[in-house]
Amino acid sequence: MNAPASSLSASQAAIRRLRLSYLFGLASFAALALISFLLIVSAVSDQEAVERRAVAALGEAAAKAPTLQAEAAALADAAEENRGRRQRYLFLQAGIFAITFVVLLIGLVRIVPARVRQIRADVQKLEETQSRWRTIYASISDGLLILEPDGRIVAMNPSAEAMLGYRTDEVKGRSLQILLPEPERSHFDAVRPTLLREEPLMAQELLLLHKEGEVVYTEVDINPMRWEGAPQYLAVVHDITVRKALEERQNEALFFTLLRDLTEKEEAARELRQRATTDPLTGAFNRAKFDERLAQELSRVQRHGNPLTLAILDIDKFKQVNDTFGHASGDQVLSQVSAVARNNLRSADLFARWGGEEFVVLAPDTDRDGGFRLAEKIRAAIERHPFDEVGRITASFGVAEYRAGESPEAFLRRADEALYQAKHGGRNRVVAA
Repeated sequence: MNAPASSLSASQAAIRRLRLSYLFGLASFAALALISFLLIVSAVSDQEAVERRAVAALGEAAAKAPTLQAEAAALADAAEENRGRRQRYLFLQAGIFAITFVVLLIGLVRIVPARVRQIRADVQKLEETQSRWRTIYASISDGLLILEPDGRIVAMNPSAEAMLGYRTDEVKGRSLQILLPEPERSHFDAVRPTLLREEPLMAQELLLLHKEGEVVYTEVDINPMRWEGAPQYLAVVHDITVRKALEERQNEALFFTLLRDLTEKEEAARELRQRATTDPLTGAFNRAKFDERLAQELSRVQRHGNPLTLAILDIDKFKQVNDTFGHASGDQVLSQVSAVARNNLRSADLFARWGGEEFVVLAPDTDRDGGFRLAEKIRAAIERHPFDEVGRITASFGVAEYRAGESPEAFLRRADEALYQAKHGGRNRVVAA
């Protein structure tokens, strides 16, 4: 793997460019300074030539005209003085150029080696990083795959080659799809948008295909990274085939244990639900369950308009049973009456203990006449049933059919009033409101 190689080459090239640029700058400055100095010397020489010609011309004129001799002498003195100034200026200019060149040269001599040393230190760090990267890449036990954003494979480490049976040169530039069974290809397409957002994918279980066609169970972490400004992905592949095989064996051993535990939990939950909704003495539903079911049936009646009938039954002279035979015998009577009533109901009907010796029957899809016949059937069955210790037992019933717009309290009250009439009409009878 040559991950840092291009950066290393770039740093070495930077050193060469830096040296060349500094040498080119130094040579350019020297050439420019020399040209400037020569231009100044040329200009000064031209000016001196002009002055010499002017002095010579004035000397010739003074020889012919004695009055001009004083002016010619003054001009010659001025020219000589200007020549001295120009020479000093040239010496000063040359000194400035020389000092500037020396300062620049000293600066370059100090700066260039320092910069080169810094770059060489950076190069050394890159070489060390490259060495560490190659060592880690080659020796890590997990498989490493470097991918392009479109899923093409850039490289694989030796562990990945051993895990999948391919050499890097066999898969480089090819799509990751060649390593995926058919069902997993759609999974990779589904997670690709997440990768394009440069978000990591952690602990993804993925099936990969060995070169020989065998399925390899793997757990894959995919992390986005950037190399030279371009997005790539590093996939860390952990072979979990052995772990999966062990899990399957453990699952076989644990299956029946889990099934047994689940059955026991279901039975416990069923018992809890039964206790929450059932009267423990009689086995009938309790009043809370009746209230819940009544609300459901009234809602259904209001939606669909189906009939609904309610019957309340009360065991006749039950107080005498308790007083004569004791409360234990009374409890047995309650249980037997509940059993007889439930044996004569339909599966859709609900039978609940209302309180004391009173029970209630809720009959969906049943009108007043149907409710009367159902109550009469239960009444006759109770009257025929042999109660061993106490002898003959009877019950009275009050029946009412739900009226549209009626409240639950009014519905129950009409059934209770019909029961009151049955009690005062001689007991052991059914009265419909």
